[in-house]
Amino acid sequence: MKLAIFDIDGTLTATNEIDDECFVKAFAETHQINDLETDWTKYKHVTDAGILLEVFEKRLKRAPQEKDFAAFKKCFIGKLKEFAEKDAKLFAEISSARAMLEKLSLEKDWAIVLATGCFYDSAALKLSAAKMNIKDFPIATADDAVSREEILRIAVEKSLAYYRQNEFEKIVSIGDGVWDVRTAKNLNLEFIGIANGERADRLREEGAELIIEDFRDYKSFLEYLNK
Repeated sequence: MKLAIFDIDGTLTATNEIDDECFVKAFAETHQINDLETDWTKYKHVTDAGILLEVFEKRLKRAPQEKDFAAFKKCFIGKLKEFAEKDAKLFAEISSARAMLEKLSLEKDWAIVLATGCFYDSAALKLSAAKMNIKDFPIATADDAVSREEILRIAVEKSLAYYRQNEFEKIVSIGDGVWDVRTAKNLNLEFIGIANGERADRLREEGAELIIEDFRDYKSFLEYLNK
């Protein structure tokens, strides 16, 4: 059996912008940091937990306590919920992502796992708003680890248990960010980019060779997976 590891924001759901907006607002409200660096490539670990840790260390000169994480998460998730209730279009799927997952789940030789730098609660909210059932597949999040590499390792471990496998003959990571390309490289995984325009160019600059705009052409996507 082979394993497809899917990122969420920008890969399955078109939520990069609203996620960034709510993340920035939550920092401002909970910790009075109003000029948060939003070029995520500048952070050591591009995950919710990793960014929170780095901002606290650099800006507040201390490590975040459990209550700091709790306060931030509550505010962040609350803002995502507010936007989801006001405008569901902000939480749309990447074109044909839901149909693609349904079809791929029927492929006998492929297993699916979700791996995201988001906290679990925000990932679940966005997937639910995009009408994707988070219970369909195992998932690893920023609640499991700080680094993306460790999140993907945990995703593989969870998948081995979930699908009752001793190993996977092939593992492919699917993502939209340069950090996704870098993580795949660090773990020696194959990679498929989901992007167009300048974002696709940046993935190519990082070494991504297989890139598609979305999942409307399921046959081509499956061919990429099987390359």
